[in-house]
Amino acid sequence: MHKLRNGSQATERPAAKPVSGSPGWFTESGDDNKPSFPGADWFNHNIAEFQNALAEMGIPFNPDSELNLASLVTKIYDHATVSSGTHIMNIDAIARIGRATQFDIAGSLVILSDSIGDGEGATSLEKSFPRLVQYALSDVQAGGYGADNEVIFNWTSMGNVALSGQTAGNSGPIQRSQIIGTNGTITVIRSNATKIAFYFDRTPTSGMVEIRQNGVLLSTIDCSGTARKTVLSEYTNIVAGGASVQFKVINNPVEFLAIVPIKDNSKQPNITMNMRMAVAGFNSSDFLVSPDQLVSIGECGAIGGADSIYVLAFGTNDIYTSARTPTEFVENLRTIGETLQSFRQSNVIVLTVPLIADETIFPPAISGYTHADYKDAIYKLGFEKKWVVVDHSNLRFKERNLYIDGIHPNDRGHQILATNLLYCLGMTLKKPLSGVISEAIAAKSDSILYRKRADLTTFTGTTIREKTLTSFGVTSSDFITGIYLKWKSSGVMIPIEHVQNFTTGKGIQVLRSFSGAEYSVAKLFYSSPANDGAGFANPQGPLLSSITEDETDVEVIVEFIRSSKIT
Repeated sequence: MHKLRNGSQATERPAAKPVSGSPGWFTESGDDNKPSFPGADWFNHNIAEFQNALAEMGIPFNPDSELNLASLVTKIYDHATVSSGTHIMNIDAIARIGRATQFDIAGSLVILSDSIGDGEGATSLEKSFPRLVQYALSDVQAGGYGADNEVIFNWTSMGNVALSGQTAGNSGPIQRSQIIGTNGTITVIRSNATKIAFYFDRTPTSGMVEIRQNGVLLSTIDCSGTARKTVLSEYTNIVAGGASVQFKVINNPVEFLAIVPIKDNSKQPNITMNMRMAVAGFNSSDFLVSPDQLVSIGECGAIGGADSIYVLAFGTNDIYTSARTPTEFVENLRTIGETLQSFRQSNVIVLTVPLIADETIFPPAISGYTHADYKDAIYKLGFEKKWVVVDHSNLRFKERNLYIDGIHPNDRGHQILATNLLYCLGMTLKKPLSGVISEAIAAKSDSILYRKRADLTTFTGTTIREKTLTSFGVTSSDFITGIYLKWKSSGVMIPIEHVQNFTTGKGIQVLRSFSGAEYSVAKLFYSSPANDGAGFANPQGPLLSSITEDETDVEVIVEFIRSSKIT
């Protein structure tokens, strides 16, 4: 509702008058046979409600426009429904994870993953998708500190850690603890952090740890006490960009789980911590080895004392090497997600649909199951639990030569994965991220995601109606990340593959032809159930009961990534 501008308005909002009676409805004739009247207070309340809603989403009010409310609805939709293969498949899900004001950015970003998350295929760890995500988020939130806030769990893959006097343990989030014997050391070779700590398993006989930098003893930490898994030590101030930091064990062995560097003294622990819990060869069962493992993951993720995002970025091995059925895989996802959410109900769980491998090299491990079976199971779980689902399977890595070996992404592939995931995080994090996330992605991965939409009624033709992807703004060098249908009356979003029926030719389908790895021709077409231009094909998938058959209610959304700087 607009403020008054007819000369009768007040500059400042007047104080509200005393209310009378209980809240009620307008009537033509009340107890005294007189109609209800709103009064200035009622109008002022409505103006304030409207203005506050715009301000909450960062939309400046334009008194000369009648599109303010439309802009608000579009902004909410863009934040909370679909971003780059990210599907919140029901409006109910938006209430918990889509509203920007409901997520405290002080928590951790925890990526549980396999060899892809551990950087396999990238030419360096700096170019892996978790590190690119960390850079983009840190640029926005913490001044560009990037990897200086990444907790070190996988000692062998980080490249800036040296160990002596160690034996391998089997504790902690990824079961890769290091038991450092007396006089043994852990040296963090490179760090721009300003504080540092470590996770360890405490026992009555654990030793002490001396922390030194440039030969100077900074602190001594006693690790003995009542037995407890996953204990965070006190933080020690260090010189950013100074000499290496050394942890030396004295008296008795200490079992280390992770090293925790912190860049910003003033914000610790109220900043996003980056946690990459990734090991080559891991499948979903490897995060369920012992009862203590998920507890350890949750303890580490709760370092900031606030809501955290847990990204379950695995599944490639479940499909292609470890022979997990879709049911087994999705039940593992359920156990992991429900357990992590039980520690803090407002934690955000992000499921990911894995990439489709080059199946001429890596066919699914269990004959009779396809990648689509796993994808459907993930979607159904996400819909049931109202968890975010990020779909990487539409990125066409094989066709676009984004693999080094048919299953591990190259540098460009890691950039595309980071971009896909970042748009999901842009929805669920605090709203300042949403305004600059595209700039962060452009700076770090040189990729921007675009979303274009058109009413189904704008498709040309009668029984078969078509619209070229070019008309949506797609070019031959763009990456199609997803095509969706939105029912405007209910807000339901459905990926295009859930409204396809290739047997009967009904639904929305995509035709592509390629010249090498590029699009040369691509179009969408609509075929009605009776082939007479009336009605809408019954969708395949879990949302059948949530849609209408009125094609005027349907909007087609095309999302694509444009990498303008990558060659």
